[in-house]
Amino acid sequence: MNKQLKSLVRTAEQAGWKWKATTRGHLQFIPPDKGKSIVTVSGTPSDHRAWQRVRSDFRHSGLSVA
Repeated sequence: MNKQLKSLVRTAEQAGWKWKATTRGHLQFIPPDKGKSIVTVSGTPSDHRAWQRVRSDFRHSGLSVA
């Protein structure tokens, strides 16, 4: 797990989110609020656009990620 992904996991956990690894190498983040959607992240995001999409997905689900 790279540094950005570790930071993302730490931030989500501090905000009350749960996460689990899938069998295909992705991470699923489950929000503490039932009305929010699950955010799925690649276990190895390859480019800067991937991180932009991850931040956008979390922002839409109510979590601000740096």
